[in-house]
Amino acid sequence: MARLIDAARPPLHRTLLMTLYATGLRRAELARLKVSDIDSQRMVIHVRGGKGRKDRDVLLSPKLLDELRQHWRRLRRKPSVWLFPSRYGRSSDCPITPKGIYHACKEAARRAALQKVVYPPTLRHCFATHLLEAGADLRTIKGDAARPSGGGGLSERVNNRPDSIGFEEYRAQPTVLNIGSNLTDHSSRL
Repeated sequence: MARLIDAARPPLHRTLLMTLYATGLRRAELARLKVSDIDSQRMVIHVRGGKGRKDRDVLLSPKLLDELRQHWRRLRRKPSVWLFPSRYGRSSDCPITPKGIYHACKEAARRAALQKVVYPPTLRHCFATHLLEAGADLRTIKGDAARPSGGGGLSERVNNRPDSIGFEEYRAQPTVLNIGSNLTDHSSRL
């Protein structure tokens, strides 16, 4: 995965691929992320209307939060709604398309000269596989990928019992600036 993400150009593509891999989001969910969906206080990303039109929360790692803040600083026009606005629209009122995310993944795979075929769902599968290898319970991983918010998925269990699945670093993180609600107000400090 590191080769794929490192091969991504421009920086937006790197951020897209990092977010796919670090959260296990589907590409349509990633395309529809809003600035307000990032909760750095709780270190989660709120996914609205995912598969089956269900809401859920996924983990937000400190490294991904830093990458998202860098992405925000790189944007010339700060969007009011979408975290990844379309660059082809007249304004930032439209989100990036899932097809754009697909092309970012395919281009990075080509640049990395990977032997295997890589699609955006591949990053989601790698996310789940690496969690499993790190000691997470299979039912917990399935819960994070398929249950609505509050349904006992991975993010809820990490907040309540981080030592049981090997994610101690998330509880140990100091409170950081909430990128979701304060992004436009504090953009100079991000």
